Amino acid sequence: MSEIAYHPQAQTIIDMINAGAAAQSGPAEMSVESSRAGYTGWWALNGPGPEISEVRDVAIPAEGHRIPARVYRPTENDDAPIIVFFHGGGMVVGSMNDYDGVCRLISDATGAVVVNVDYRLAPEHPYPAAADDAWVAVQWVAANAAEVGGSAHRLIVAGDSAGGNLAALVALRARDNGGPAIALQMLLYPVTDWAGTFASMESNGTGNFLTKQTMEWFRATYFGDAPQSAWTDPAASPYYADVAGVCPAWVMTTSHDPLRDEGEAYAAKLEAAGVPTTAIRVDGVFHAFFGQTNLLELAVQALADFAAAVKGV
Repeated sequence: MSEIAYHPQAQTIIDMINAGAAAQSGPAEMSVESSRAGYTGWWALNGPGPEISEVRDVAIPAEGHRIPARVYRPTENDDAPIIVFFHGGGMVVGSMNDYDGVCRLISDATGAVVVNVDYRLAPEHPYPAAADDAWVAVQWVAANAAEVGGSAHRLIVAGDSAGGNLAALVALRARDNGGPAIALQMLLYPVTDWAGTFASMESNGTGNFLTKQTMEWFRATYFGDAPQSAWTDPAASPYYADVAGVCPAWVMTTSHDPLRDEGEAYAAKLEAAGVPTTAIRVDGVFHAFFGQTNLLELAVQALADFAAAVKGV
């Protein structure tokens, strides 16, 4: 466990989560459906989020399917940044609807157009479906920036947890494919090493919002029949990639998170490669706190820090 104490507000929530978990089966015994319902319930706790001037659903064309997405436009400003946002949930749970309130908060705080991408999930669509959808979505947004309502020159990719993984992977693919040009990748406690080799996976692996057991269940579900070597493939785990020349990064981690060390190691790797990088650790709080502004004062400050970074693009 982290040597840093939980903030009192976070401690209250963790005590409630752990009390409930003690009466339930672990994630390995839970169904995908019940896990998705529980995740929806977590995000519903914070309420619906602020009103945004324009909110509309779109369907992004992809090979053999369409990717649902929701566009939030707070003002009629054609020079506004565009944030392509990928939700968390281990590539198994989470949805565009779950993160509707979070994306409203982000759009309201930043003045940016936010595109909330509902990428395909495992086990119905195992690796690399989510990563492929993320890449298609960013290319579509870049090519249709005027329709979306913002500036292609201020394109940002962002995401939390598994969504942070997707944002990092998209940034690397954009570098390797000569575009689209991405101004900033914003990674909120991202998955950068699906193999789970960093120390915090053990030290923070029990008794917190996210556990090692849950991460192992996400990994098994996401990768399906893929060989174990896929876990450390740079196409899945950005920590193992050559990161030189990728776009600037903003990385936020939390003290009480099994993913803390891999997120911070990725930030350090980016910085060592000469990538302009801002790394922030929020002490006293758990994984998946970002956006819970009605529950946690630390989330209010985190949103303000996020907004300041966006406005600097």
